Amino acid sequence: MSGDILARLVDVTKYFRQSQTEQSFLERIQGTGKNKFTSIKKVTIHLYKGETLGITGIKGSGKTVLGQLIAKVVEPSSGKVRNNVSTFLASDSTTTHSVSQFIESVLLSYNVPLTEYSELKADILKFAELSEKEKAKVSGLNEAERAQLLIALTYFLEPEVVIYNDLTRHLSASFKKKFAMVIDALTEVESAVVLMEEKPELIPYKAHYVSWLSHGQLRKSGDTTEVLADYVDYYKRFEAVQGTQKEDLFDLDYKIQRQSDQPENYKRINRHMRSYMDSDLKKWLLTSLVLLVLSALFFILILKDVQYTPEVDEKPTAINQQRVVYTDKYALAVVRKNSPITFKGQTVAQLPEGSLVEITGIGTDDYRISFEDKEMKMAKKNLLYINPAALYDERTFDELNPYMYSNYVNFHQFFNGFLGASRSKVEEGLYPEKRQRYVIKLTKNDIYLQFNNQNQVSGLRFPMRNADKLKKKFGIKDNNWIVKVDNGYAVADFESDMWLYFRR
Repeated sequence: MSGDILARLVDVTKYFRQSQTEQSFLERIQGTGKNKFTSIKKVTIHLYKGETLGITGIKGSGKTVLGQLIAKVVEPSSGKVRNNVSTFLASDSTTTHSVSQFIESVLLSYNVPLTEYSELKADILKFAELSEKEKAKVSGLNEAERAQLLIALTYFLEPEVVIYNDLTRHLSASFKKKFAMVIDALTEVESAVVLMEEKPELIPYKAHYVSWLSHGQLRKSGDTTEVLADYVDYYKRFEAVQGTQKEDLFDLDYKIQRQSDQPENYKRINRHMRSYMDSDLKKWLLTSLVLLVLSALFFILILKDVQYTPEVDEKPTAINQQRVVYTDKYALAVVRKNSPITFKGQTVAQLPEGSLVEITGIGTDDYRISFEDKEMKMAKKNLLYINPAALYDERTFDELNPYMYSNYVNFHQFFNGFLGASRSKVEEGLYPEKRQRYVIKLTKNDIYLQFNNQNQVSGLRFPMRNADKLKKKFGIKDNNWIVKVDNGYAVADFESDMWLYFRR
């Protein structure tokens, strides 16, 4: 074992807030709606090379969210998460992909060479005892089979941090022995293992130290034997009251502590209003606010009606000639570099390089574009104009393969299948490394999924290879080259050495 820390959480808190659509207007004004739920509260843990951390706690204690925080699947509301190593969150998945597709997507995200896929996939299936279910959907497997698949993947991929989220309870006695062997194998290669179990089965034998999570808080951490002795006694008392009227009162002190803190950014006045304002005063304030708004609107309307505007013969001047006239046109454009979208002179969004936008009109210096159901503007100099009706050259992927990123080439049909897909489908089927509003980067791959303002995949961006040979092969003189490929368009950007593929 090593003293090196692979990942750490420092004083981490995670709040989940009720969306405003779930609250009435009155609840939002009065502050009576339940607008937050504390899942994790001020937790600090460190994961060391070659060590296994056991995390135990009853259902609802926050184990799942803690695993997501360690893996950086979710961001903390406060505190710090440090984890810059390969991390596998082995949590029950019900993806609709087949077992074979699921394995291939994981291998791809870990940058496994294509030549190893066939043999490695067969080994994983055999270890998981699923050789006969390669074509079955993952969602169609039972809980034990899904757990076995995840454990097998970690055994062969050996990520630096592995988080097993309550998988042991689904396994047969024979596979639990396999699981114990996997944990030993991972610690031997100095991976950090997080073993989460509600009912401690392997934790007593495999964990170097244990943290007991209770209502999102670390109740006790330290020596495995000492912590588990207290937890087992606690769990027995919990089981005794389950399904009875006493269940709501069980561990009440920790339940109260979980909700006792407000987020730091809550204003002091909001906290005290909830405590001291009686219902009559709230109603009076709400009524007064509504009357004040209506009065202000009425006053504005009156002023607008009586405003005097002298009649002036409008003649062409240097000022009124600046009004931009657009020629209606439907086309597409690719963002060349991070570019602002403006509406009435104000920037409303910043689109990253490679984003696609729809052009509805052409002006002198800018394009009128359709964005969020409004007509907005983007500077021409920042966009590459694409006319879907133009007669671009037609090429095949086989012709362009030597000039494209190998991981995209080998699985272009798989990746292209995500075009038009929702963000949730992408995050379920792939393994994003970086998530931004309009672009996602895949883990250990130079493949970027570009999103439109409807949160759907609009294009795939990936590196170019052999740019000089590409130019020579097809006689390309410009810095951009647009071709039709397989019912879509491929755009070669020689300034950034990147391709963009999209369909329309």
